[in-house]
Amino acid sequence: MDEFQLQSELRGLRQFANDRVFELMAAYDREAGGDVSPLALEVFGRLSDGVEKLTELPVVAENTVLSESAIKKLARLAAVAVHAHIATRYQAGRMMPQAEDSAYILRAIGRAEAQYAELLLDTRTAAKSGRIERLADVLAGCLNTTSGDLAYAAVALAGQGDGPKSTGLAAVRVAHLCRRIAMLSAASLMLMFRLTNAAKTTGLRKVAENRTQLARPWAEMLAAVPQVVGTTIGDRVRLQTRCVDIAWVDDGDGFTRITVDAGQVSELRLPRRNAQRAGLAKGSWLYLAGTLAEDAGTEFLQVGFLPISANATDIWEDYLISETRPAYDLVPRSIDMLWELPDLREIGGRNELHGRL
Repeated sequence: MDEFQLQSELRGLRQFANDRVFELMAAYDREAGGDVSPLALEVFGRLSDGVEKLTELPVVAENTVLSESAIKKLARLAAVAVHAHIATRYQAGRMMPQAEDSAYILRAIGRAEAQYAELLLDTRTAAKSGRIERLADVLAGCLNTTSGDLAYAAVALAGQGDGPKSTGLAAVRVAHLCRRIAMLSAASLMLMFRLTNAAKTTGLRKVAENRTQLARPWAEMLAAVPQVVGTTIGDRVRLQTRCVDIAWVDDGDGFTRITVDAGQVSELRLPRRNAQRAGLAKGSWLYLAGTLAEDAGTEFLQVGFLPISANATDIWEDYLISETRPAYDLVPRSIDMLWELPDLREIGGRNELHGRL
């Protein structure tokens, strides 16, 4: 397959994605029963099969160097396949509440998180050794995780409805894992491109060797509190709560106001960023670490930003996040907050995918 043929295949897949992915998301605006839409399964199957075929032929089997533009388009399609598949399954779970054993769900999430950690390590190992075929295995592993444990957890967890703190935490974990696997799918393809060029391979090997920390620890979210009590101005708080309402306040610089029910505070503020455009919607569980501040007698938690570029000098995952932003942005607008996959029927709900592409 030469570059011309590849571009033709990519155009076909891109058109398919544009026509079908957002069409199936729009379909969930209408409550038309439950179960996962056959359209959702068709989209995932078509995109994942297409991505695997395109990567195996031009990069691994024939060792043909593609253009960087083609690789970025391919990486975006891989991310769309993963993200849209889980998002639509999660939405289907919302619309068909069911009783599932929470222990089974948590075990499935744990297995998927462990698989992601192994795949992330594999990308760094491949970058150090220059083994392109190992990156093809990473992509296959991402797609397998997406269609296995994570897909089950997405449907089963969303079907739990309103629940305690543990349910909210699991919802955030599933969403964060979905996005990380989408990012890693894109990253595996972009790393393949780097390894087809001797100069880029040398530089990539040094990058991988220097990033001794694999990822930032996310276990700290387990210490998040559902209510803010006895906190003073300037204290830093880890909070897990639900977004009751969200609005953009235009006061010059502008900020997002997120209404929550969290004891001492009922408001979160995100300066100079519109969280709705990034995909946060009313009703979503969220996790953040914020600083307690006060304005005109109103106490609120100030949400900060995540310095991905700065962290990328030490942390391998953050390096990948920074490099894959042209294809899929894991941290849109650098907002230092995690949230549940939003209800696609809420205002801004479909921005979840738009805001990351």
